[in-house]
Amino acid sequence: MGGYRTMPYFISRFTTGPREIYGRGPGNILLPDVKMLHEMSKDIVAQAHRAIRPPVLLMDDSIIASYDMRPGALNAGGLVMVGDRVFPAIQEMQSQANFPLSKEMLEDRRAMINAGFYIDLFRILVEEPQITATEALLRAQEKGQLLGPPMGRQQSEWFGPQIMRELDILDQARMIPPPPPELIEAGGIRVEYTAPLNRFQRAEEGVAIVNTVQAAAPFASIDPSVLRIFNVEKTVRLLASINGVPEEVLVSEEDFAAIKQQAAQQNQIQNLVAAAGPASNAIKNLSSAASTASSIPQPLPGIGAPQ
Repeated sequence: MGGYRTMPYFISRFTTGPREIYGRGPGNILLPDVKMLHEMSKDIVAQAHRAIRPPVLLMDDSIIASYDMRPGALNAGGLVMVGDRVFPAIQEMQSQANFPLSKEMLEDRRAMINAGFYIDLFRILVEEPQITATEALLRAQEKGQLLGPPMGRQQSEWFGPQIMRELDILDQARMIPPPPPELIEAGGIRVEYTAPLNRFQRAEEGVAIVNTVQAAAPFASIDPSVLRIFNVEKTVRLLASINGVPEEVLVSEEDFAAIKQQAAQQNQIQNLVAAAGPASNAIKNLSSAASTASSIPQPLPGIGAPQ
């Protein structure tokens, strides 16, 4: 028997056109710009070479067979006397190359190529590190919107089939245990991607949470009970997941519930102690009053008794 249980080859496409089978990527789309950048770079190198070692102009009837361009060299016959005026028989040809313009055109082309490969999207936090957390979320949201379609295609056409292929190979080699009943009831494995680009796609949720909390702040000053609509623990955990906080630095839900229960018990004990203070004072006062009353001498029978 031959063949494969699952498809061993995976082909992903960056983008496709209408009724197009073979996709294309940024390199294919930007290939003309890349070639133009190469040609412009070669021209600038040639201009710089010509400016550093310019061509030399000689007289038509010059008898100089060769000339020396070394520093401090002496070239006989390098001057021509015309009347009472002296002119150079050897003269460098001045280049009219506009290097600033060439550099500007080169940078424009490079910026276009970087934008096509989405490189400029990842320079924002490096070039502007002093931005607020809200601005960082907004820019991450923009990245997620721009990179969402191509990233989704890579996950559906490349990463997803590859993961299933690897799991099938491990299952066929009996290297993974049988799935538990809960996994079978849930319908199998669901792959959850946690790459930076996937977090950028979830940045919209973080922006919505932050904006909603900020918008609710004025209403909370009027009626603090409106903040009870937020599950604070789940809100903070969701923001931590969107921002890529490692799980190791977060307290688990079970431990957090135990901490809350312990804090509630301590608070209850403190309330009981605080309530026991006035009660103990009242008991002490009653005891003092009783002892004072018992210390007053009582009249003997028949003496001083009313007739």
